[in-house]
Amino acid sequence: DTPTTDSKLDGMSDAKTAYFEQAIEWASAKSDAAVKANFEGFDKPKSFINQRTSEEVSPDISFTGRNGRTNYTVIAIKDDNSQKMITQWKLLAQMVTAQNGKFHILAPRGHKMFAQRIVEQYGIPGQIYSL
Repeated sequence: DTPTTDSKLDGMSDAKTAYFEQAIEWASAKSDAAVKANFEGFDKPKSFINQRTSEEVSPDISFTGRNGRTNYTVIAIKDDNSQKMITQWKLLAQMVTAQNGKFHILAPRGHKMFAQRIVEQYGIPGQIYSL
């Protein structure tokens, strides 16, 4: 039996939760400021409302880079129902680009090609990094 963790948010997949600490370390290395994350013990990142679906959307992690620009980061996990994720990525990329910031996609081993296909197919301006 594996103990359950209280550090994830409701609705977050266990697969994504497993990579959060590593993702937060990645973001912290790129910022002198506090990192915000949808993870226990952190301030929550800014969220947005999708006008079309009225759904709340927020990055997994946000931080201000050393250049003072806003950065939104998501952890890419393969999903059979990827439409919700595609909508989230498009909105976050649009919002951070409007702020002259960057959209980062952290792809764990085995998920990078999935993320690459989504970015290319939907024209999402995001940089993919191996996690």
